[in-house]
Amino acid sequence: MLTQAELQAMIEEATQALPGTVSAATELGTLDGWDSMGLVIFIELAQSKAGVEISVHDLRACARPTDVLELVHKVAAT
Repeated sequence: MLTQAELQAMIEEATQALPGTVSAATELGTLDGWDSMGLVIFIELAQSKAGVEISVHDLRACARPTDVLELVHKVAAT
């Protein structure tokens, strides 16, 4: 199961943010790279690293990394 730290690292990779800059409380909309390309990259990372397929629609509804983690766990459980 994916941890909060692993998920935050994936968001940093997808958005090209500096390591350690994304926290559980980060507003995803404030990240420069959390755009259509960043979302696609994150979806690919989620599939390759966590084995889950997330829709762009569901991902856009997430405001913080904690929401994304909850989504990943929900999708993984189905």
